[in-house]
Parts: sequence; C-alpha cells; structure tokens
Amino acid sequence: MNCIFQSYLDDFNQITILLPQNYFSGKSSGFWLINGDEETELHIEQIIDIGDYIKYVCLLPTFIELGYLYFVKDEYGNQTVLQSGTVVRKERFDTLYYYDNTDLGVTYTKSNTVFKLWAPTATAVSLILIYKDNKSIIKMNKGKQGTFVLTVDRDLEGCLYRYLITNNNKSTAV
Repeated sequence: MNCIFQSYLDDFNQITILLPQNYFSGKSSGFWLINGDEETELHIEQIIDIGDYIKYVCLLPTFIELGYLYFVKDEYGNQTVLQSGTVVRKERFDTLYYYDNTDLGVTYTKSNTVFKLWAPTATAVSLILIYKDNKSIIKMNKGKQGTFVLTVDRDLEGCLYRYLITNNNKSTAV
C-alpha cells in the first residue's frame, strides 16, 4: 500500500493524522477508522499547520484494542495503516499490558517447548524454527496482556529459532 499520509494512535481513543501540504493542500473534511468491514467516523478535534503537513487530532467514540490491524481513510478514499504512536507511553497502556510473570522466553523440556513473547502492539507473531536444512514458520497464538504463545510438542534440542513480528503492517524477523 502506497501511503500518501500517516496516522498514529496516540491514545486509546485519539488518532493523529498528518496530511502533506502537497496533497489537496493538506485538507480533508473527514476521516474514518477501518477495522475489517467496519468503518467508524473520527471526530476532528484540532487542525494544526505544522509546515509541510497539516496535523489533525481526531477522537474516537470508543477505545481501540491494540494488536489488530486498523486503517484510516480520508475523504478522498485513500487509506493508510494506523501505526502505534504515543499510546505506548500512556498509563492505560501500562495498566492493560504490564506483564510481570517470569515465563517469557523459552521453556524447554524433551517432550515440548513453550515460546512466549511480549509484543502488545504486534498484530501477528510467528515462530521461525530452523533445524539443519529445514525451516518452518508457525503462527503463535495471542495470549493475555500482549503476549504471544506457542507450544511445540516435540524435542527441539539443537533447533534454532527467530520470531517474525508484524507491527504497523510490516513483518520483521528478530
């Protein structure tokens, strides 16, 4: 997707949108949040000229749940991915996603291995499992408080692994 403008989730019910001045003079009379087939109109709270961009601060009628893929559409029908913004620095983020258990990482036994990763803004996480010349990618399941979990029921001694994390509609192997 070629994104003409940018959008950021700055609080659980606040989205900041940056429209370039060279795109309809940075003007749009409306924006919509898209979640699958559902569209929710955003309320424009502020419009600020910041030079090369017009900044729109928009409010939602409800809170957004992290870990899902959302898009923002402008009045011209163009869309952009809703990216994680300053929402990760909010007290509500800490309250909802703070994880203090000691089971993150890998728990190995000869009969199974449990992989658990904390990635609350990720929309998907997969395990890349490498053994000799074989490589497999296995989707992990969403757990509680922003975790992703996968149990592999076999002996993984000698296997290498990486995580494939999808965030802001881009996947990165780490």
